[in-house]
Amino acid sequence: MFKLKTITAKLNMILVITVVLVLSTTTLITYQEYSIKAQKQLDNELLRIMQRLELISPTIIWNLQINLLKDIIKTEALNESIDAIIVKDIDNTIIASTIISKINTNRTNEIIKSEIFFETEKIAEIIIYFNTNKIEIIKNDIIKNFMLKVSISLFLLLFIISYFVNKFIIHNIRILKNNIKDVSTSKRFDNRIEINTNDEIQFLAEEFNKMKDNLDKSWKELNSLNSTLENRVNDEVIKNTEIQKQLFRSEKMVAMGEMIGNIAHQWRQPLSVISTSVTSMVIQKELDVLDDESFKKICTSINTNTQYLSKTIDDFKNFIKGDREKSVFELKDNIDGFLNIIKSSATQNNVNIITNIQNYTKICGYENELTQCIINIYNNAKDAFIENNLENRMLFIDVKRSKNNIKIILQDNAGGIDDTIISKIFEPYFTTKHQSQGTGLGLHMTYNLIVEGMNGNIEAINKEFVYEKQTYKGACFIITLAVR
Repeated sequence: MFKLKTITAKLNMILVITVVLVLSTTTLITYQEYSIKAQKQLDNELLRIMQRLELISPTIIWNLQINLLKDIIKTEALNESIDAIIVKDIDNTIIASTIISKINTNRTNEIIKSEIFFETEKIAEIIIYFNTNKIEIIKNDIIKNFMLKVSISLFLLLFIISYFVNKFIIHNIRILKNNIKDVSTSKRFDNRIEINTNDEIQFLAEEFNKMKDNLDKSWKELNSLNSTLENRVNDEVIKNTEIQKQLFRSEKMVAMGEMIGNIAHQWRQPLSVISTSVTSMVIQKELDVLDDESFKKICTSINTNTQYLSKTIDDFKNFIKGDREKSVFELKDNIDGFLNIIKSSATQNNVNIITNIQNYTKICGYENELTQCIINIYNNAKDAFIENNLENRMLFIDVKRSKNNIKIILQDNAGGIDDTIISKIFEPYFTTKHQSQGTGLGLHMTYNLIVEGMNGNIEAINKEFVYEKQTYKGACFIITLAVR
């Protein structure tokens, strides 16, 4: 499709369209005017012929001078617009006629009639058949001559206007365009525009020169600023990164402090069992009643509880270690470690954790950071249970595997998150808790660890569900990770 991409083409197109419209309109008006004039001329000629026949014919017909009548109508038929003249008596019998060319009796719009009376008695009827060929010839001549003259005049005018438009407008606009192109592509501000037309284009050129001066000044200031901006940005990025690290460490230290309290609480029972077993063994030895079976039983009990303590230490060590190396690990083992870490907290706060996890579900990522994420979600659920003063507290952990990914779904029954803030919970420093109770970084850190650290995804929704024929509502966190 033809596209007008330049002002020159657009202006020339406008001029051409204007000329064509003027030519068409003028031709149409002239055509109509001369057509009407030619038609009136023909009507007047036919009217005069009929008037002459009406005046002469009655006496001639009454005296039966038929040959004279034929000569008269033959003479009148010499007009090039007449095809035939026919005279009929009252019985519709032709008295005299002159036929110049073949006539069409169906063309009623090209026939005129007149009745002939002698004194008061009707004696005949005159019919004149005529054509409009003369009018059409006149019209065609008018159109040809007029269009030729007007076309020459208007296209000459078009050429003159186009010449001056290109010289005084388009040329200066091209200068402006080329100068603007130099500024935008090569950042040249020294090339001045000199246009002296005392019109709007000169005003545009002067204003553009002023704009270039301002741009040149701003460009130099920007270059000066950019020379130091990169270092300033790097410094701010380093500072911000350090602040983020410190806040993450602070958040993790808070979690670690709580975990240490949980572990200390978990250790009381196995340590008590070990202490009691050792004391019992010593007393039985002193009383000389310690047999091999009792000794073996006490040692097994001590070993079992020692292994439990060792497993708890390993879980805690994996959680607090600072290295970030990706590894392939069994998801069930990771969640079992999480359950060992928060076992005391869950027992103390009456949180019932229901899991549905299959073995042989391996993923590649940061094992201890995934544990941190699940702990953060657990802590939020626990706080919601306490805030809402719920008695029946449940946290469901389901793992669903598909061909391409694994979904870890953590669903509580604490009532859900307010719909007005659920879209903001992963933002940094956003918290609904008092400042002394939360930093607002727990879920933000969880989001970063999952999305940026493990190339996964996490989302939070409010969901209703049925468990043991009872309907509950709570927050549902869905962690999606790639399958190993």
